[in-house]
Amino acid sequence: MPTLPDRATRWMLALCRLAETPRYQHLKGWLRVLLHDDHSRHKQTFDSAMIVLIMVTIGCFLYEVHHRLPVWALWLERVAVGIFALEYLLRLWVHDDSHRLILRDYQNAAASDQRFRLLPSIARVARSKWDYVASPLAIIDLLAILPSYRPLRMLRIFLLFRVIKLFRYTQSLKQLTQVLSEKRFEIYTLGLFVGFMVFASATGIYLMEANDSRSEINSFFDAVYWAVITLSTVGYGDITPQTTEGRFITLILIVSGIAVLSFSTSIIVSAFSERLVVMRERRVHLEVEKLHDMVLICGYGRVGEVVASRLQADRQPLLILDHHQSRVDLAQRRGLLALHADASRNEVLEEADIHRRAHTVVCITDSDVSNVFIALTVRQLNPAIRIIARASHTDSIDKLYRAGADSVVTANEMVGLLAAQLVNHPLSANLLIHALGGQGPGMEAVRVGENSPLAHRPVAALADLAPQLLLFGVVTDDRREAAGICLPLRGRRFHFHPPSTFALRPGDQLMLMGEGGQLLAFRKRVQGYRLTR
Repeated sequence: MPTLPDRATRWMLALCRLAETPRYQHLKGWLRVLLHDDHSRHKQTFDSAMIVLIMVTIGCFLYEVHHRLPVWALWLERVAVGIFALEYLLRLWVHDDSHRLILRDYQNAAASDQRFRLLPSIARVARSKWDYVASPLAIIDLLAILPSYRPLRMLRIFLLFRVIKLFRYTQSLKQLTQVLSEKRFEIYTLGLFVGFMVFASATGIYLMEANDSRSEINSFFDAVYWAVITLSTVGYGDITPQTTEGRFITLILIVSGIAVLSFSTSIIVSAFSERLVVMRERRVHLEVEKLHDMVLICGYGRVGEVVASRLQADRQPLLILDHHQSRVDLAQRRGLLALHADASRNEVLEEADIHRRAHTVVCITDSDVSNVFIALTVRQLNPAIRIIARASHTDSIDKLYRAGADSVVTANEMVGLLAAQLVNHPLSANLLIHALGGQGPGMEAVRVGENSPLAHRPVAALADLAPQLLLFGVVTDDRREAAGICLPLRGRRFHFHPPSTFALRPGDQLMLMGEGGQLLAFRKRVQGYRLTR
């Protein structure tokens, strides 16, 4: 017959092993997300419900000051207190995995062939739980329950903690507490200075005014009250110094109050200025997590502005990365998602989640070296992604292709060729400029998808589906037979004005010309707002 400690140990180990079951872990993980994960929609709903519940209970207490609460309001308060208590216990439960501490101690004792002692393990669990119980937010949660005990009306003062409890559920208030915690050294220094000034001025005014029959300062508390009011530059005027010495102390305190206000304002302003950048980036990260099939643009210079504006007009989800803060601010003012980051760093691209959220990366920074390095990094992280790169010099074209770029654009050569075309053939060149600039007819490449109405059908079917659009070429893989005039591309073929019997297959790209609205409607019908990959 085992002794009581042995039986207790067995029961405790059995409970710890039960806590390792998948169902138990799933429930605990779900509660952790509900209570702590700010990105979870369930937590956002829970926070909103708790805010409403707190505001309703505070309203009941305010109404009860001059009225008698109805029965339903009393029951509502009891339900609210029960929810607050349950939330407190659940937060205490999910604070840590205490059962694993006991199992680890038991395994260590068994491995070393020593007797397992249950009480020291329970003590470690209690210390771990106490870390949560002693935390400021946990203390506020506990004190927020006390105002409901009506026999002791003095406990109503703890209603303030129920108001403070709103900090837990409101992101803006959380940001405020984080800002203040980051500046705790400055605030601590300011508090010492303010405390010294209040104590010194209250002592001086009390010594000078307490024995004067005309003075309203009859106690040291009155002196402290006067010092705080004067130092804060509020100046109610209910207590005024009557002696010359007291007025001299007032002058010194008023000047000191201006210095205190200036110091405290500078602390708050600098803290929020630093925090606003973090908050803005956090908002962008949250928006990025909602994106799918996006285009990642690395660099927001002159070329990047043109690319981003066209993609934005086409309703294409996109994210901009640039290491110049001024460019990031410009992109955000234009309603684009942009982050101040170096796109050549692995962790930045991993954080952008190019594996699941991006289908194309456009490398158009001002430096060819940076574009090569970005292409190398992107190709290493995602071999299947499409990479479009910009080359400022012809020597960099081959390097970009070797780095993994699928397409390389040489802006300088394109401008030179267009200028030469303007000299020799101005009419055709102006038509091309207007098409590229979005004035008049536009050009578009539309991919034929698996479920497209054009898949496995001849080119002639395009006339029935979109008679207002002009087809001037089809891009196919290099294994297709040539049709009409065929130009080789990098691993593909461009069939210029193919015959009407030319069969289209999934993956082909139609080079179309037409009005912007007509192209957008056709693309929506064929591939659902997705750009060519």
